[in-house]
Amino acid sequence: KLEFKNLKENLSFLSGQIFSVIPDKNERLHKFLDDYNDEIIDQFTSHIQKFEKIILFGSGPSFIAGQYFEYKLRNQLDIPIWAVAHETSIIDLLSKNSLVIIFSITGQFKSFTELYDNIISKNSKAAFILEEGRTDFLERYDYTITLSNFIQNPELLPHEKTRTTFFTFIETVIKKLENSSFENTLKYRKKTQL
Repeated sequence: KLEFKNLKENLSFLSGQIFSVIPDKNERLHKFLDDYNDEIIDQFTSHIQKFEKIILFGSGPSFIAGQYFEYKLRNQLDIPIWAVAHETSIIDLLSKNSLVIIFSITGQFKSFTELYDNIISKNSKAAFILEEGRTDFLERYDYTITLSNFIQNPELLPHEKTRTTFFTFIETVIKKLENSSFENTLKYRKKTQL
């Protein structure tokens, strides 16, 4: 679910102590980049390649991150990929072995319980990409990635918060897919030359 450096970090997260507020955007982004874990990208990249269809969902500005990821993924994966802004669209597009990737800064804008249950009932999976960690997501949902241990300014409403970490995550996933594709092409060429 999440990668922790040690048990102490895991326990701090579960008790809610690991998240600290950093109101300065630049300082928060520097800390985000300093703490970035490539293993999460490797695992997520492998995970998304197991599915026959990907549906990207976000509300408000998080939908824009979903649209961008759709655009980038279509050049990397040979499967249907859609970004949608409404839950009803997800239900209409779902089929067996679909992955629904849900972008949310805080996970608090709305409840995802009914949507999650609908996704699971169709023999599909959900992956939550949150910027700010939520222990209740770890307890309720199968696949949750928390991008930062640092909370944005709490005076901002969710739609006012920056999505910079989403775009950094997206670009890193795309780069990993590009490198993987390039390595596979090289292996194929070497094999055919022998």
